[in-house]
Amino acid sequence: MIAIDRTAVSSVVALTLICTIAAAPKPASAAEDGESWRLAMPSLEFFLPRRSWLSLVRFGRWGLEARVDSEWDRNEISSAASDDARFERSAFTERIDMRGAGYVYDPRLMKFRMGLSLGFFQELFESQNDKGENDGDLLGFDGEVTLLDGLAYNARAFGSRAKDTATREFSGTTEVLVENLGTELRLKKAPLQSLVGYRRQRLRERLRSSDSTSERDETREIASYRGERPGAVSDIALDYEYQNVRDRNASSLNFDAHDASVYLRRYFGDYLEKDVRSRLRVFHRQGRIDTFNGKGDVTLNVDHTDNFRTLWDYGYHFHDTGGDRTQSHQGSVGARHRLYGSLVSSVRGFGNYSQFEAGNSLGYGGRGELNYTKRLPAEGRFQVDVSISYRIDDQRQPGGFSTVFGETHTVDDFERIPLEGESIFPESVVITDVTGTVIYDLGFDYDLFEVGSTLAIERLPGGRLTDGQSVLVDYRHASAEDFEFSTRVQRGDFTLDYPWVTLYVRHRLGDQDLLSGEGGAFLDDTEDIVAGVRLHHGTRAWTGNLTAEYRSHDSRRTDFTSPTVRQALSWRPARNLTFDFNASQTFASFRDPDRETTTILGRLTARWRPRAYADVELFAGYFDRADSLSARERFTDAGVRLRFEFGRLSIRPSFLVTHREIGSGDSLRLHGSIDLVRRFL
Repeated sequence: MIAIDRTAVSSVVALTLICTIAAAPKPASAAEDGESWRLAMPSLEFFLPRRSWLSLVRFGRWGLEARVDSEWDRNEISSAASDDARFERSAFTERIDMRGAGYVYDPRLMKFRMGLSLGFFQELFESQNDKGENDGDLLGFDGEVTLLDGLAYNARAFGSRAKDTATREFSGTTEVLVENLGTELRLKKAPLQSLVGYRRQRLRERLRSSDSTSERDETREIASYRGERPGAVSDIALDYEYQNVRDRNASSLNFDAHDASVYLRRYFGDYLEKDVRSRLRVFHRQGRIDTFNGKGDVTLNVDHTDNFRTLWDYGYHFHDTGGDRTQSHQGSVGARHRLYGSLVSSVRGFGNYSQFEAGNSLGYGGRGELNYTKRLPAEGRFQVDVSISYRIDDQRQPGGFSTVFGETHTVDDFERIPLEGESIFPESVVITDVTGTVIYDLGFDYDLFEVGSTLAIERLPGGRLTDGQSVLVDYRHASAEDFEFSTRVQRGDFTLDYPWVTLYVRHRLGDQDLLSGEGGAFLDDTEDIVAGVRLHHGTRAWTGNLTAEYRSHDSRRTDFTSPTVRQALSWRPARNLTFDFNASQTFASFRDPDRETTTILGRLTARWRPRAYADVELFAGYFDRADSLSARERFTDAGVRLRFEFGRLSIRPSFLVTHREIGSGDSLRLHGSIDLVRRFL
């Protein structure tokens, strides 16, 4: 027998293949444009020269731009109660941004997007007590890679880093670093269309003012899953998210949170006239204050005819915050009927039972409502909506306190937000966003003030709360031990609407009576009346409306009358010129104690575009609130924003003046900036 050297055979085969590939003629297209070529057989591509792998990568159009920003800010603060303060800052930023996208071999196999920012900033700041300078880099990037896009399953990986320095609202600066890194896996044809993801976020925020510096350094790891299966007769959705939040400077803000939910909906019946919906959500947050929240509900809707429907629902809620546990059951049954499309009547009965750590409460009642709509000549419409409800609440709380979970409020820049409860324990207040996964910090994001027998929230400048944002508030407050009371509410809304005028009257009457027990001081009888007229008209050149409204509110907690006038006008004298004006005036008179307030708001904006490459925006605003029991507050601002586009060069200068007065305090802010951007690709 002849011995065969396997190494020699392998070498001969490899040499034969390489010679064959080298001798193979190039395709005509490759020969013409000089590109490298490859055989269609994937098994042979391994033997191609190294440079052929680069030919698998295809780039799209790249973008490259250079940016130079200059910013100047000056704040002057004076007060009769303290020394004057001054803060001045100049900042310069130079940055290059590059963007690109492409794919590897085929867009369906791998496609990518990437960006890179390189820059530097220089900062000079000066106050009455300090003077210094600061500089650093502004390294940022973002990228994304998607595998197997368009198939039944694909994956995506992404990452980004952004660093910036900005001026705070009234004084000082904010340095922000945001980093994100994560991946996602999408399954389109699994039993459920699924999206599995993980991302890591880091937020480092340093707030510097004329006399102090504060810093947050938060890391947030998030793992999530979402699955859904929509269908013609049934829907299902699953969600789960885990968050691990760590603050390096304030360990009291660390927490872990699990949030899971299930949603089911199914249509059934001979004509699919019935549908049942069910939701289940479990939320668990572990940290400074442990919170567990579980909710479940089921709703059944049955369309007996085209005009008659019945509704049934039941819900269960379990809540545990720091050992204060509450579980409640609630249910209702109702019917709705429509007559001739113009009269809708509904009736509903409801009940609820809640059990606390040391007590319980029982509530039950009913509600009826009528809604009537009538069309009138000259494109008019008359609408009446009346309702009446009655319920009884019986509460047994030997502990003498109650816990409130998830009270909803909206943040307002210029208003303190009073909480609904009385005799609140300040240390028990916890404020979060609507998801419950962002906990706001007292002294950094908001402050608490006593207002009568309750507490009020005030947003702090430079914090994470924003104007118009919705928040949830948990707190504990003192309460009577045993009592039973009834609540009757009557409501009537009447509206007469024409294309040029709208008349409306809204009346709400609430009556609460103590049926048994003691401590009914919190009960309140209220009457709220609102009457107004709104004139509105418009042409191709202008639109405007004028509203005059009178409100009277009578209750034990608050008793006031407040006439209000609102104006809005938009005028377009030319195609490239627009004026917008909005204003309101409110005059409120309170009783017990006597108090008068006047609030005046106004804003004027002019936009002019003389050429396609130029935009001019002028704006001015005014806010004035006078209160007979507190310091007067006045806020004015005015400025200009310009934009010029010359080919690939963009120039955007702006200037802003802000003046704020609160009592004897006075602050003036001057802010100017100019941004130069040059695009090369």
